[in-house]
Amino acid sequence: MKHKISLAGTTFFYFFILSFTVSVQASFANEAKVSTKGFTEAGVCKECHAAIYNNWKSSLHAASVSDPVFEAAFMQAIKEHGEGSRQSCLSCHSPTTRFTGDYNLKADISNEGITCSFCHTITGVDLTKNIPVISNEPGNMIRGPLSDVSSPAHNIKPSNLHLSSDICGGCHELKGSNGVPILSTYSEWKESPYSKEGIECQNCHMPEIFGVPDINPDVKKTDHFAKDHAVLGGHSQIKLNKAATVFSNVEDSGNKILVRTTVNNRESGHKLPTGVPSRKILLTVSLKNAGGVVISEQSRTYEKVLVDDTGKILTDISDLFTKSFKVLSDNRIAPKEARIETFEFVKPVGLKGYQIDSILQYQFQIPVLSVQNMDVEMAHDTYESSEIAKEQESTPFNTIIIISFILGALITFLIYKAYNKYTNQK
Repeated sequence: MKHKISLAGTTFFYFFILSFTVSVQASFANEAKVSTKGFTEAGVCKECHAAIYNNWKSSLHAASVSDPVFEAAFMQAIKEHGEGSRQSCLSCHSPTTRFTGDYNLKADISNEGITCSFCHTITGVDLTKNIPVISNEPGNMIRGPLSDVSSPAHNIKPSNLHLSSDICGGCHELKGSNGVPILSTYSEWKESPYSKEGIECQNCHMPEIFGVPDINPDVKKTDHFAKDHAVLGGHSQIKLNKAATVFSNVEDSGNKILVRTTVNNRESGHKLPTGVPSRKILLTVSLKNAGGVVISEQSRTYEKVLVDDTGKILTDISDLFTKSFKVLSDNRIAPKEARIETFEFVKPVGLKGYQIDSILQYQFQIPVLSVQNMDVEMAHDTYESSEIAKEQESTPFNTIIIISFILGALITFLIYKAYNKYTNQK
């Protein structure tokens, strides 16, 4: 009898837990209110995916409409090129407007920038067009890279596209009306060794965040970690510091100093720099005396230069997108390329100790209030001549001698005082 009661109790307890779990999941589904036809606001996604939401909220994707740099360029484009600029700019900076037509940004979701629901309802990207065509099916069928998951709030469909760089190419590839490449990050990757090795954009820009679950533990148990939705790139100090290295080899012929500096694009899957053509990388090599004072300085600039149909070089961000006619020059550093630059300095008479500083710096024009540059040091190498090295080697030894002499004199003095005191007492 006890066994029968225990079995019945166990069965009741099992169905109680099962019904409780279903009801909890149903409550989350009701709370989430995922749209069945249109795009869903990110705040709804946060109810179940708080860690991913907070990660995304700090990203430039989330700030793609509110970012002051974009706002300044956006307003300038509208002023100089008319209301049609709204559609062309917002198609990537507020991509839900491609389907809603809300180019005046009246809806909350339009101001969310590159939001969850847009990316996770993409069904295809046509990269054969000058402006890539992104296909979406807004609603409660959420697409992503996982195939072994389910949700109490929406339907899920596994998507290989979300594991592919093609999905990034929808906004990170753009040609002008005559085919001139304005944004070419995707094609730069496509032509790189990384593409041939099967390394996608997501491998570097959206790695797995160890220990962070992809769904709130109180909603559902999961074995998957979240992907990094901060999508760090050219505005990240960490990414910039890891992207390239710089090293100089120095030859001193007596009256001339020959410097061969190697700039190595060691980790970037695209050219350095990439993205908007107003971005530059500056290599500066300086000859300094032993005191660190600059005697002479030379530099190289790596950039893609675009011109309009009159041959005028374009530097303004809005002009780059609206007036680009052809590429005048492009000396950017390709993925895994080691570029060697040669610099020759005349060695001043009487110069003994000197150092060579090689600095790689990222520059991005920021048209806020007034045009200014954002400068970030990417890599730094310092070579010191043998004279300086000898001075540095001898300095500690000289210091030890001086300190030893002072201590010896002090000890001798103390012994002398003690001896006199002892003699006087006698």
